[in-house]
Amino acid sequence: MPRANTATPASFGAAAGANALGTTYATAMGTEKCIVDVSVRVSVKDISASGDATGNFNFVLDGLAEEPEVGDIWRVDTKSFHAYSLEDLMGKISNGAGNIDAINSMIEQDPDHKITSADMLANNGGEEILVTLGGYTWTPTYLSYDNEGNVILTLWMNDSSELNGKAYDTSKTFGSTGTSTWNSGFSASGDVTNIPYPPNMYGTSYMSAVVLNNGGGYATSEGATELTTATQNADSAFALFTMADGGLRDFIVTPEHVSWQESGQNAKALISNLSYNLPNENWGDLTKVPDTDFYSAVYNYAEKTGNNAWNNDWLWLPSLSETGADNTSNGIWATSTEQRKNTTYSWLRSGNGNRVSGAYPLTSSGGDWDLYNVSSNHAVRPALHLNLTKVANSL
Repeated sequence: MPRANTATPASFGAAAGANALGTTYATAMGTEKCIVDVSVRVSVKDISASGDATGNFNFVLDGLAEEPEVGDIWRVDTKSFHAYSLEDLMGKISNGAGNIDAINSMIEQDPDHKITSADMLANNGGEEILVTLGGYTWTPTYLSYDNEGNVILTLWMNDSSELNGKAYDTSKTFGSTGTSTWNSGFSASGDVTNIPYPPNMYGTSYMSAVVLNNGGGYATSEGATELTTATQNADSAFALFTMADGGLRDFIVTPEHVSWQESGQNAKALISNLSYNLPNENWGDLTKVPDTDFYSAVYNYAEKTGNNAWNNDWLWLPSLSETGADNTSNGIWATSTEQRKNTTYSWLRSGNGNRVSGAYPLTSSGGDWDLYNVSSNHAVRPALHLNLTKVANSL
């Protein structure tokens, strides 16, 4: 049944109001036509309108229905957030509350001051939540506080195939499944230890510096004694998130300000069938990440130069401790199979715990994890921390 709305503008040519779904609309009246701008929160099959010279008019929206996904919350043209899409997102993750105060209260009431993917899924009636940010689709994985007390929402890229055809290096573009090597392409033997920059140390990886466009130093050979410096690329698929000009970076919190990435991630305790801890899970130094539970001290990179460089990254790969591997061991974030699965294997930042040549990807089914040489190609699915407190205050 078509839904009809009638409005009388305060002055000829402009009006605003809200329909029964709470969706905001604006109208402009001309002598021959009425232009109706409908928020991204609805989809409309057909619009018909009529009006008279006094400015009174009627319009009919046929097929009005709420969208299954949250619309893009970032407006590239104005470098600001879309209030209605943001309200929609906050409502889905907080059981309909839709405002920062309610979300803050929800986190405060949790004994650990953290809300997991499973919690947000339950808040949304068991339906997976997807949000568009910067043109890509993301899945919300975690609500917590940063070290300054801001509410941060951790988002993980949902589908690497959205990167198809986009640049990630000065001369490289992503293929149909959005894959890249973890390091700069050299083949690592895995039996070389006590070297300055292990091939699977994430802080000095090609993935961190170049592919995700954070810039910084990365190793170009297994026995490298110095790093190659990468500068950020304005044409990168991730430039909007990592470069200051786009405006969005101002609302992203880096891992340096997140205590649960500095220390406390223990893959041995979180992941079944894993006998020891893994490199790159935490960025803290040896006082925060002791040798305990590592295969040997050689694979704890806490004191190596560059190990913690990723704590300044705007985009980063998640760890196995964060994502989990299956529904039995679903990690700190308590992710679902739907969140973990992808069109192909997805790289994690977690390095192999007893060979410097390897790192772990999740399988495409989202139900397991595997081990590959860091020169292999797998999907790139970065994550970020969105400062919800700052976002809400900007509106």
